[in-house]
Amino acid sequence: MSPTTDSPTVHSITLVLMTRGLHRYQQTGNFHFITFSCYRRRPYLKSAARRRLFESALERIRKRYGFVVLGYIVMPEHVHLLVNEPKNGTLDRAIQALKLSVTVRQKQRPFWQPRYYDFNVWNPEKTTEKLRYMHRNPVKRGLVTKPADWEWSSFRHYMTGSEGTVQIGSFWTATKRGNQLPKTQVSNARPGAPSSL
Repeated sequence: MSPTTDSPTVHSITLVLMTRGLHRYQQTGNFHFITFSCYRRRPYLKSAARRRLFESALERIRKRYGFVVLGYIVMPEHVHLLVNEPKNGTLDRAIQALKLSVTVRQKQRPFWQPRYYDFNVWNPEKTTEKLRYMHRNPVKRGLVTKPADWEWSSFRHYMTGSEGTVQIGSFWTATKRGNQLPKTQVSNARPGAPSSL
C-alpha cells in the first residue's frame, strides 16, 4: 500500500525497509492490520492455555507501549491484530516485544516466524473489513460454527461489550469510561456496534 498525499492522517511517514522488498509504513496515523505466524506455521497455539498466554502477553505489551487494540484473534498457528501505533516506541518494537514475551514462556525454538505482515488501514470501511475477516477466520477454517464460539478473539467484546483479557478500544470501552473515542478514522464508524461486524 502506498500512502497518498490526500490522506488527512498522513503527517510524516517512516518507511521501514525490510529484506526482499517488504515495505512498512509507520508513524502514519493509520491503524495496522498485523499478521504473524508460528515457525513454519506449526500449531504452537493449538491449546487453550497457550492462546490465553498470548492474550495476557498482548495485554501487558499493549499497556507498556501504549497502543490501542481494535481487534485480534489467536488461531492455532497464527495471529491477527488490528492496532494503532504505540505512544511509547515504534510498532515494530512492540511486535518484537510481544513475540519475545510469548517465546520465553515456551520450549519450542524458534517459536515464531521472524517477520510479520503489516497492512495500513486508512478508513472505516477497511477497518470493518479487517475485523470481519479476522473474526470469521475460525469459522472459515472449520474450528467453530460461529465467531462467538471462538473465545480467543475480540468478537464477543464487539457483540456484547464484555471485557476479556485484552482491552479493546471500542465504542463499548469508551462508553464505560464515560468518554468518547479519540478522534480517529474509526470514531465515526462506532466500532463496537454489533451490526458493523
